[in-house]
Order: sequence, then structure tokens, then C-alpha cells
Amino acid sequence: MIDFKKFCIYVLIIVLSFSNVSCSLVGQLCPKFEISNAQCKNGTLYFDFSNQSSKAVLQVELSISLQNKAAGKEEGSASGTITCEYKGVITGLEKKELCISLQNYLTQTDEENPELEILFLVVSRIVYSDGTVWRDIFGIYDAASTYIGKKSISEVVTLEPEPETEIEKESETEKETETEPETVVETETEPETETEPETETEPGTESVEDPQLDSEQEPVVDPEKEQEPETTVDPDPEPEPEPILDPEIISEPDPKKMTLLVYMAADNDLESYAIQNLKAMEHASFENMNVLVLLDRAQDYDETNDAWTDTRLFELVHDETDSNFIISKRLDCPILGISSTRQTELDMGNYNVLRNFITFAKNEYEAEKYSLIIWGHGTGWRYSPVSENHVSSRAVAIDDKSGSYMSVSQMGRALKNQGLCVVGFDTCFAGVFENVYEIRNSAAYTVASPGVSPSTGWNYRYLLEDLSECSFTPKEIARIMAECSVVNTTIFDNSKLYDVMEKFEIFAENLSGTIKNAATRNAVLNDFPKIKSYSYRQYPCDLFIDIRAMADYYSTSSTSGLLQASRNLRAAIDRAASTIDSENAQIGLHVISLMASNVYAASHSIDYKKDYNNTDQCMFIKESQWWVPSLDGTSQSVLDKLFYWSY
Repeated sequence: MIDFKKFCIYVLIIVLSFSNVSCSLVGQLCPKFEISNAQCKNGTLYFDFSNQSSKAVLQVELSISLQNKAAGKEEGSASGTITCEYKGVITGLEKKELCISLQNYLTQTDEENPELEILFLVVSRIVYSDGTVWRDIFGIYDAASTYIGKKSISEVVTLEPEPETEIEKESETEKETETEPETVVETETEPETETEPETETEPGTESVEDPQLDSEQEPVVDPEKEQEPETTVDPDPEPEPEPILDPEIISEPDPKKMTLLVYMAADNDLESYAIQNLKAMEHASFENMNVLVLLDRAQDYDETNDAWTDTRLFELVHDETDSNFIISKRLDCPILGISSTRQTELDMGNYNVLRNFITFAKNEYEAEKYSLIIWGHGTGWRYSPVSENHVSSRAVAIDDKSGSYMSVSQMGRALKNQGLCVVGFDTCFAGVFENVYEIRNSAAYTVASPGVSPSTGWNYRYLLEDLSECSFTPKEIARIMAECSVVNTTIFDNSKLYDVMEKFEIFAENLSGTIKNAATRNAVLNDFPKIKSYSYRQYPCDLFIDIRAMADYYSTSSTSGLLQASRNLRAAIDRAASTIDSENAQIGLHVISLMASNVYAASHSIDYKKDYNNTDQCMFIKESQWWVPSLDGTSQSVLDKLFYWSY
């Protein structure tokens, strides 16, 4: 025989699969909780509620299905329900025993010896700490109910004799309330006892009006008792048929304005600064947003906070004290394999860790917007011989313990289609064009410095407090990020970077056209030191030229094509980027490595040479025809003509 309940589930799944039903509705069918160990003792139903979500539960709505065999219902059919509500905190991953009193239900039955049996305990609604509300809208979620068994309530509850007066009844009820604490508050009682079409009302009986019924329905009053005081109510009223109610309209709290993710790759010599920055976040007073921090620590650099060295995920908690001890809440994250109770070491240079971190945040911390800060070392394109396994292509998230890093293209894959509004880099050399062009479709804005950033990092207390007071537009978020850095930091409007790329390629083509012999080549090489650039203070290091400054330098060229291309590039950059505390936007571009001051390396890293078989090369290298060098050094690009052509 077909199970009607399962049939309804299958139909619902098919309908959801072929319609534009919101994903949030589907998500409501899969809450993370469990109820178990239900049993009756002394007129009270006890059961365990296990919150399997990382979010705290603030409210649980439940109901008990009962069968009164004396009412003539068929076996297994419910004849009444007790709707109850628990209000209290059940923290993430906590298991708590709850209880429901059955005494009030029994006082409403007119059976001298009621044959009441408990059938099911059902969870119908849960309110979480982040404001989200789960409801079993269709009553089909199996995990939300548990079969208790056909145990007669009369076996576990001894009914007191019926009170003779209303005063005695009230006194007894007050006494019962004082002596029996309830963690779950009963809100409604709706027995469904069937009645004959014509039922006589006992003398002195006044029917109790259900508050959820139509207010126009008048109670049935015995005519002989019309002169009695209206306050006298028969303690055993005739139960009303259960009304058919409209579905409850849930007003779900609005989600937070933003969830901010901080990816702290500190498994290196920056560990102590990471701890300081996390404490600065805790000391900030912030609201309207969630803040999640994934922190990977190192060994031997910092001995504070119990000197743990693994990777931990925190939900930021405000610290009112001046303590340097981290108090933020540790989280479980199954998708990352992280537990709040055991040590787990992650490779932060693995782009899947970054991608799964974002996925977890979006699934568990609903918000209107999501922004990301990548924290740690950033190298742009660091020079090294080819024999060192191409480490010159490293970009961010350098992990000493794993000996790994995240390349520009891998970072692009981690951020692709994640729905971020702003990506900020608290690293060195992230504001180079190769980097920002890679993630131009991953966020509305990118915030990064093209040069060296101090190890102390951004001012995170300023960041969180200012974000709390802003309008949470992507542009405003990006501006506040840039202002919390102590060095000149650029804000990139990612929607305009493709235009910058087009204008730059035209500029590079015209610059290449001026290099015709050894003299013109040397002239360009001699021009480069006169143009603003970025590099480390130790050699060997990479040289990044500022393309806005380069466009400005050649905007007075005697070659008309180069002059116009320079001005067009400059205008495109001004539309796409701006730098805090700088008249002109600052954006770097790799030239070559320096072995000493104004002494160029003999060759580029193989990772920076266009190689159609190298799938890990970033989009700028793949798309540029007039700047990057080729494998054989024979192309018409600027860098081939400057460093590989023979004249």
C-alpha cells in the first residue's frame, strides 16, 4: 500500500526541482537538530533536543499528539494536541533535556478515567540566534517528530479529585505552578474530542471560547444559570472542535547587513601580528554584521594564547576588557574538517581551503553582502631560478609548514562565482595589475596596495567600527578598507578593469613600435628608472612599474600614436581606480627582477613567459600580446624587444 506521507514528499521534491522555488525553502526541509529519549514521568514529558547547527537556538515550538481512546478515534489517530514553546538558549552543538507538563491538558477532559495515549512529539518551528527561522511548513520533515509509543497517560499521572469550587481549583493550579518548574511553556491546548451533533450542557456549565476561533461565535450558556456571576466558569467545559486556522505568518528577522571573512595565513613569521590584529577586532564595538576569522598559526614565533599552532575558525566576539587572550567562539566547520574541540592543520596555500571557507560562511551566516580580506604575505612575482619549482609565481597565503602558496590563477578559481562584493588584501604587492585583473569578475571592488605593506597590518578596530556605521554599499566598504591601511592603498572598480586592459594593450603596442634598434631600446630602459615603481628593499627582488605613472610619462611623447594611447590609458585608469591620499591612482605591473639597483636580471621567470601549455598562468599573461615575453623571446612584445632581441 502506498505511504501517503512519502508520496507527498516525492511530489514536493519533483515540484521544487522544476520550478523557481527559492533555495531557502528547500533549505528549510533540512534543519540540523534531533529529538530523542522521550518519556513520561509524574505528569511531565521529558525529551532530549540536540542542536546540530553551529548557530544557537533561541526558541523551539513543539506539539504533542494525543489519542483519547474513549473518544472513539481509530487506532493511531490523534484526537488532540498540546502546542508548547521553549524560550531559552541552546548553544551550537549542544544537547539539552526539555520537559512539557501534561497536567493542564488532563484537567480539561470530562472523562473520569481518560484513556489518553501519547503518539508523537513534533518540532514545528525553530528560531536561531542569527535571526533565521525554520518551519516545517508542510509537516513532512521526519526528523522533526518522534514516536513516543502508546503509553497511557493515566499510568504516569494521577488525577486529583475534581474541585468543588472555582476558588479551590485556582488555588490548586497556583500550587502546582509553584512546585513544578517548566522549561517549556504551554501556549495552546487544542483537544479534538469528537462530540455528538446535539450535546446537552450540564447545569452550571459555560463553554470556553477558543481564542483562535471567530470572535462572533457565542458561548453556550445554560438558561437556568443566567443570573450567576459571569466569572464562574465550569472547570470541565465541553471541548470545542479544533478550528481550521490559517497558516501562521512568520516574520523572519532581517539578515545581517554583511558577513566579513578574514583569511589569515599566518603560518609564517607574521604569526604574532595576526594575533594582535585578531585582538584588535575583538576590542572593536561592531554591529549589523558577522565576522568570521580563519587563522592558521606557526611554531616558535608567538607563545601567547596557549601557543596553539593549528588552524582554527572563529566567530568574532566583542571583548570589553583589555585582555590579550582570544575569546572569540571556536566553530566547527565540516567542509574544512575543522572541529572546535580538536587540533586541525590546514594548508592555507590550498585554494580549496579559501573556497570552502567562503562556502561555509554563506551557508551558515546569512547576510545581505559578503566581503573578504586576505591577510598575510604577498609577493606579486618573486624572482627565483627555474630549478626552485617555479615559486616565482606565488601570490598570497604563503604557508611555511606546508611549504605552499596560492598562485594568482588559483586565487581566481577560489573566488570565482562566490558572490562577494569587496575583496581586500592586507598583503604586499596585491595591487598589481596581474592580480586585480584576475579577480575582476569575482567582486564589485578590490582593495590592495601595489607596494610593500607593514607587517603590523591594517587598523582592524577602526575597520569594524567604521563598517558598523556605514551604509554597506560596496563602494563604501571598499573606501573604509583602504582608509584603515597605513600605506597608500588603491580601490579598484572591477567593472572598469577590462577597459584598462584594452587601453594598456594599445599603449604597449605603440611603445613596442618605438623600439627599433639598440639605441631606442636603451632609451626605454633608461626611462623606466625615472617612472614611479615598487620593489622590496633587498635584492634580488621584483620590479613593478606604476602603469598610471608610465602613461603620464609618455603622454608628452613626440610619437603621436604613443602620445594618444598614453592619454587614453591614463583616462581609463582614472575611471577604474583611486588611491587614498594620492592624487593619482597607483597600480603596479611586473617588468623583471632586479639583481641590484638598476641592474636587471638576465631572464624572466618561466612562469611570466607566455606559455599556452601552462594552465596555471594568470589571465593577464594569457591575454596580453604586447607586454609579456614569449618562451622563445621572438615576439613583438615590449619585454621581448627590451630583454631578448638582438640588435
